[in-house]
Amino acid sequence: MPVYLESRRISESADAGLALAPAAPCAPYGTSTPFGSQRSRPKRPPVRPAFQGRLEVLGRAQGLLLRAHENRRVTFDELINTELAAQCIQAEENGLVTLDGPKGIPLRSRTVQSLAMALHELMTNAAKYGALKQPNGHLALRWWQETEAESGKPWLQLDWKESGVAMPPLGAKPHGRGQGRELIERVLPYQFDARTTFAMEADGVHCTISLPASEHKVAAHPGVV
Repeated sequence: MPVYLESRRISESADAGLALAPAAPCAPYGTSTPFGSQRSRPKRPPVRPAFQGRLEVLGRAQGLLLRAHENRRVTFDELINTELAAQCIQAEENGLVTLDGPKGIPLRSRTVQSLAMALHELMTNAAKYGALKQPNGHLALRWWQETEAESGKPWLQLDWKESGVAMPPLGAKPHGRGQGRELIERVLPYQFDARTTFAMEADGVHCTISLPASEHKVAAHPGVV
């Protein structure tokens, strides 16, 4: 199924309330617990772990949107910190994951779920095969806001860089079905006029995402200092 159709199907399921169910407790990366492991849900058909993980990330995004109100927007630091916490990932200066970016960049509300999905797919790939799985791996995530010269409107710039990853040889069969890459390279540009890149570099995945940010001024709240 094309990723944009599956994304729509997942979003519709989330709107029906499936994604708002409590997420399963996460396990540290490298353990035998499958990523997004399935829990029993009475009177519901079994779902595959990947699909459940996508439902849960949309549920978290919806939660952020529901807690926002007309005087503020979900900010990127809220979104990335929510996803990292859900996967039990701690960002530290000299740790496995390092973050570099300001607080308070407001997101357009209609981009929040799709951007959350893109981050989830990148994290899933890194946890299964990349920087969050391999012993020498490191993930550096940088973001900033720029004002586009022509339009004068704000854009979010995101740089996801994995390093220390032993990559498969050239010509090897790719892992998974590539839905995360299709979401980043095709869906985000189609839906939001985003500009994206996705490269399998010598030591890990390097992805950039540039998309319009909200022009709304961020109101003071506990998540922004």
